[in-house]
Amino acid sequence: MDFVWFCHGLKAGHTQRRWLGKRAPSGTIVCTRYWKSLSYPLRKVHLLESVSQRRKGRLIETDPHLILARLQIDAGDPELYLWGDADDPTA
Repeated sequence: MDFVWFCHGLKAGHTQRRWLGKRAPSGTIVCTRYWKSLSYPLRKVHLLESVSQRRKGRLIETDPHLILARLQIDAGDPELYLWGDADDPTA
């Protein structure tokens, strides 16, 4: 659920600075370690390239449905969108 929430916010930006301090649907506050775990699947399938210390890298795709399809996640599952008290991922 947190990963889908993250994917929906990527249009507004993917940098770690943009995500730090946001509350994910699980209630987890995004920190450096959690941002790395959320962004890892994107790096694994080459949707996020050239990310390293002090380099923001480049996001290849921002459409959440295409990202989820590339990762073989069923974007049609309504339970993935029960974000409750999570921060707006696009703000």
